[in-house]
Amino acid sequence: MKFGFSTTWDDLNHLEKLLPVIAEVGFDGVEPTFIKGKLPSPEGFARESEMLKAFAGNYGLSIPSMRGGKVFWSTIAHEEESVRELGVEHARKGLEAVSIMGGDLLLVVPGELNSAVPYETHWKRVVDFARIAGDIAASKGMHIGLENTEAGFPANLSDWKQLLQEINHAHVGMYLDIGNIVWLDLGDPAQWIKELAPWIKRIHFKDGCRGERLVQLLEGEVDWPLVMAALRSIEWDDWIIAEPDWYRWAPEVVPKHVKASLDAIRQL
Repeated sequence: MKFGFSTTWDDLNHLEKLLPVIAEVGFDGVEPTFIKGKLPSPEGFARESEMLKAFAGNYGLSIPSMRGGKVFWSTIAHEEESVRELGVEHARKGLEAVSIMGGDLLLVVPGELNSAVPYETHWKRVVDFARIAGDIAASKGMHIGLENTEAGFPANLSDWKQLLQEINHAHVGMYLDIGNIVWLDLGDPAQWIKELAPWIKRIHFKDGCRGERLVQLLEGEVDWPLVMAALRSIEWDDWIIAEPDWYRWAPEVVPKHVKASLDAIRQL
């Protein structure tokens, strides 16, 4: 397994402050976020992606993937086709940015549930988007990873499995978030791992209190021994990315704390 650190990069000062610490404590890579005004941004992604790759490379860190940001939440299932097309264009730019940085996967949240859009309509639009984005990803030798979040779609494990089966695209899979399963009270993460194994492309590690909130790794209700047993049962040896955005109160100590927790979990 390789460990990555996921965050949002504000500017060059942020990179210069945190990247050396991330590398020093033993992370293998970093995962940026695709947001306007951050690094890289949809507006200047070509130049900024090259810069981010160079900065990370200076510390021996790779960039395996990128979070796609909030654009997908509001565009993928929108009533207006022109807005849905903005989501496809955002995916196109995001995939190009990840490709420049040397990664192979763009994280996409498949739209946020909205009472104005029936569940079945939302479903169809996600399938349409995923197949188009999957073709773009395939043309670049990359993948789309759909993530389970508080956006609420799909609603449960059974629907996730059915959705991925219906999309049926070799370059579209699951970006499985362990902490979100527990925080949102959606069942047993080990069961999700086993049921969705054929589609899992990448994994986020977070911890949470069931039905309440996210917390620091090893301080919540995730049954980490069962999670690790499930990962070994599917012979997972790819990236696991920690997503510690709720630690912003002390950025200099975050990487060391998170890496120590990841190392402890790996031994379970």
